[in-house]
Amino acid sequence: MRRMLLALIIALATPCAAAAQHDQDLFNLFTRCAELSIIIETLPEDAKDMGLTETELEVAVRSRLRAARIYDADAVYPPSPSLYLNVNYVGSAFHIKLMLSKRLNDPVSNLSGRAGTWFAGTTGVSRRADFIISSVSRLMDEFIDEYLSINEEACGR
Repeated sequence: MRRMLLALIIALATPCAAAAQHDQDLFNLFTRCAELSIIIETLPEDAKDMGLTETELEVAVRSRLRAARIYDADAVYPPSPSLYLNVNYVGSAFHIKLMLSKRLNDPVSNLSGRAGTWFAGTTGVSRRADFIISSVSRLMDEFIDEYLSINEEACGR
């Protein structure tokens, strides 16, 4: 009897958890399929010393967004949603952070501002610029997959 009761509780809770996750994904990623601006943070000297440049990072981000048809070269930060990339390097250790930032409104205070709503990142050890670019590309693929799945209807796909 206890097993049946536990199975019933789990079965009833599962749709609620899935709905809550979908609502969180909508909050994090939904933009009505707005085209994004990009912001590439200035690289530290350790990254530049190994041959990594902001231009290479921008090309990696921009080309993937263009392929997905969600990049606007004329988009202005703010008010457009933006994708922010930061690559930090110390010695041979690196951390990559990718963040979607968009305008949010607080109905309680009647104030609005920008906030990061979706984040991804990776940390590792490498002195190879191509490895860092590849890592950025993987994060971009993850972002685009999630972004398009949430914005699919708005994007007309």
